[in-house]
Amino acid sequence: MEAPASGRDSDCAPPAASGPLSTPATAAAASPGSARAAAVTQLSPPPGAGQRMLTPLLMDQLCILLFTIGQVLMMVGTWRASSDATTRVSLLAITAFLAWSLYFVLSSPKKYWRNRLWALPLARVALVVLPVQRQAGVGSTLTLKRMPQAGLLGAVLDIVRMLLGTRQLQQAMAGVGAMLPPGLTFLTQSAVAVLTYNSQDFAKTQLLAHMVTRARMARIAAVFEFLSLPLLAVSPVPLGLVLAPSRSEPPPADAAYGDALSRSFVSFHHLLFIVVLPTVASVVWWNSRQEATGSSAARDGASSGLRKLEAASSVLDRAVVRALKGHPALGGPWGVAWFVLSFSWLACKHGL
Repeated sequence: MEAPASGRDSDCAPPAASGPLSTPATAAAASPGSARAAAVTQLSPPPGAGQRMLTPLLMDQLCILLFTIGQVLMMVGTWRASSDATTRVSLLAITAFLAWSLYFVLSSPKKYWRNRLWALPLARVALVVLPVQRQAGVGSTLTLKRMPQAGLLGAVLDIVRMLLGTRQLQQAMAGVGAMLPPGLTFLTQSAVAVLTYNSQDFAKTQLLAHMVTRARMARIAAVFEFLSLPLLAVSPVPLGLVLAPSRSEPPPADAAYGDALSRSFVSFHHLLFIVVLPTVASVVWWNSRQEATGSSAARDGASSGLRKLEAASSVLDRAVVRALKGHPALGGPWGVAWFVLSFSWLACKHGL
């Protein structure tokens, strides 16, 4: 004979009921059988809600954990190489902030989920405000103090070292892993790109100033120059005058040309990896989420202020998605990709 439901049933409930996957409790039941049914209903999220909430939350926890471990290792390495007090204090502050963020996300997932829409972008921007996040010769930028390697494999490894040393790879991973809506992703990554921009100093490092590296850059730059020719042909006169290549440019062997090429190359990848790539990934994730749910569901227990923020974010999301989809007569997404790459290259080349 089955024993009637008791108060101990709630104590034996899975811990997920108190996390971000819990749903509002049903009305109080009058009989033990209905009380047990109400408890089961309380632990059962709406169809698809668990995956929508759990995936970004787990990604946040994993990304913060990896970044905390990486920050600790970087701080240890930089601590030995640098005796500057400001640099050490900045690294300690960043490490402490990441450690606290990891503890908060793991210990209070429900509270974090309710405030994630504004807290995560704010934390991303706050982490890169300190000057140490854009300085050369600190932390991961030490990988740029090496000679380039020969061969195709060496070229690939050098590109990875460049992305790692300029911190573009880390910021791209953080932007993709955040899984924020497209509008917030674009705004957050744009702010991060501005705060971490330092192509002038990165272009002068040993790896990026070497003749072998700059010869590779020149070959890649020739491809983007060719791709951007149609944009110059169909652009208005002011755009053509501003972005048209100068006939008085020195040959690739000139040191001034090499510095400008290296700076343009780093700036282009800075824009591409920190802003464009995370925004495109966010649109893909956002579209798949919309197809699965049919709408953008609000967070359980969200305040009126957060709901207004979500509504404003949805408007910006749709604008970003429409912009990246493009017009079918202009090639759709492929036409947008060509325009973004061509215009970004020309803008970075001419310092816009």
